[in-house]
Amino acid sequence: MLAQHDFAFQLKVFVTIVRDLEYGQEPDIPVKLCQSKANVFAFKRNCSRLAYTKNTSGIDATKLKVAEGSPSDKAVITAKVAEGSPSDEAAITAKVAEGSPSDEAVITAKVAEGSPSDEAVITAKVAEGSPSDEAVITAKVAEGSPSDEAVITAEVAEGSPSDEAVITAKVAEGSPSDEAVITAKVAEGSPSDEAVITAKVAEGSPSDKAVITAKVAEGSPSDEAVITAKVAEGSPSDEAVITAKVAEGSPSDEAVITAKVAEGSPSDEAVITAKVAEGSPSDEAVITAKVAEGSPSDEAVITAKVAEGSPSDEAVKAAKVIEGSPSKGKKKVMRL
Repeated sequence: MLAQHDFAFQLKVFVTIVRDLEYGQEPDIPVKLCQSKANVFAFKRNCSRLAYTKNTSGIDATKLKVAEGSPSDKAVITAKVAEGSPSDEAAITAKVAEGSPSDEAVITAKVAEGSPSDEAVITAKVAEGSPSDEAVITAKVAEGSPSDEAVITAEVAEGSPSDEAVITAKVAEGSPSDEAVITAKVAEGSPSDEAVITAKVAEGSPSDKAVITAKVAEGSPSDEAVITAKVAEGSPSDEAVITAKVAEGSPSDEAVITAKVAEGSPSDEAVITAKVAEGSPSDEAVITAKVAEGSPSDEAVITAKVAEGSPSDEAVKAAKVIEGSPSKGKKKVMRL
């Protein structure tokens, strides 16, 4: 329950480090804890602080306009607090302009403490470095029950007004249904360059899985890579599916790869299909591979069509390989 004489509350805020995406790493989402004694709400990258007032009357609305560094700088906060029951909640909306009249941050938080329905929703828009740069974060956190969850959506524009990253994360902790869903769109090096990643991760049960979809444009506005991965860990049904389309060196160059990998049982398999155009828009190679590891039936089938030097040049190969013993290890998932 919210303390009657202390409106400040502790809230876990998931902060996305978008730079991880720039290096092909999975986004890191550490926990940021808002200290109640500071009577401030910390959020996002620079831990900007938004002051809010204590509430002793149960329901209150406060609006504050603060001019900092510019006449347009302002902060607006509205808080509604119900105390003494599971429905206790606090809603805060704040708009803060920092460093530029157009820079702004908006935060909305609803927090119910003391029951499984406890939740916190935060939306933040932060403009940094440029009037168009922005970051939006929405977080819903339920603590104290298997339904605990956190949802974060962040849009961050860095380095260019068109550069942006959008991340959505839902994390359930403390039960087999724990899951995390992340969607990220990152534009790097060019206004059209973008990367989109969606990940769902269930930890602590055989149904644990992770699904990742990524579209990355590198080196040219038309260059792109799309990856979809589903990974189930901890049971024979573990699998990973990856689809990648990569255009390198030319807008028409492309590679498409689909991989399904089952780890931990004789049915482990990996299927890869790749189409690669190199040196010429018509050059292409298609590869399909199925690999079963961990039993005498392990096999690999590869079919390749390669056109080199001329659009009509082609080579088709098929290979079946049975690899050796029931003790074969797990197959690692390909990453771009």
